[in-house]
Amino acid sequence: MVKGTVSIVGAGPGDPELVTLKAKRLLLEADTVLYPGSLIDRAIAGLAGEQKEVLDTAPLTLEEILEVIEKRHLGGKNVVRLVAGDPALFSALHELSGGLKAKGIPFEVVPGVSSVFAAAARFKAELTVPELCQSVVVTRLDGRTPVPEGQQIEAFAKTGASVVLFLSAGLVSSMHERLVTAFGGSVPAVVAYRVGYEDEKTLRTTVAGLKEALAREGISRHALLFIGEAFGLDDSSLYRSRLYDPAFGHGYRQAKSP
Repeated sequence: MVKGTVSIVGAGPGDPELVTLKAKRLLLEADTVLYPGSLIDRAIAGLAGEQKEVLDTAPLTLEEILEVIEKRHLGGKNVVRLVAGDPALFSALHELSGGLKAKGIPFEVVPGVSSVFAAAARFKAELTVPELCQSVVVTRLDGRTPVPEGQQIEAFAKTGASVVLFLSAGLVSSMHERLVTAFGGSVPAVVAYRVGYEDEKTLRTTVAGLKEALAREGISRHALLFIGEAFGLDDSSLYRSRLYDPAFGHGYRQAKSP
């Protein structure tokens, strides 16, 4: 029996032009495309072609999704499971891949452009700035689903790293005081809403202003929150990288005297 292929594919942040070449090829080769309609626009799945079987999995449980994949796979169909952004971040890859392994279904994972990087590109920010912040924390606030012990936002705020919050816009109002206490009210913050879609918007504010900015725009979901000193820099001469400093030599360039 010829069995179909199964690919878990990062769909990118929403802009069809940010779908990778490999993702597009797999979509064109697919017989069945599964996508979460609550997170990914139908147009991305539509890159496979309108003649393909395209299923919205938003109403389905993990077990039901696995059943669909298994049936198509055993029937010789090539299946693409699209996930928003990149499969490595908040995509439920761990449980999906575990279910496929348990069923003996081979699969591949294809990376995609994360909304983290699409948003940073939109507001033209570098997440890592020399001598200011050299680490990036990608996390979420603890709401209905708790975070592991030691990974509360207060712990990450102490590091001075750039912090990117997923799945947290709706929690800012109730956690406003905690955020201000953890980071300081004047620390820069950026709201990136639906970056990659036609109604995208970015809002520059501070930690103290996050609650008001979100309420004013009516944003409670589909937004990333960026917090850190790197997002408030206006003078590009500050914190310059030594890599491109004339006085800094390395294997490809001699140091130049001032």
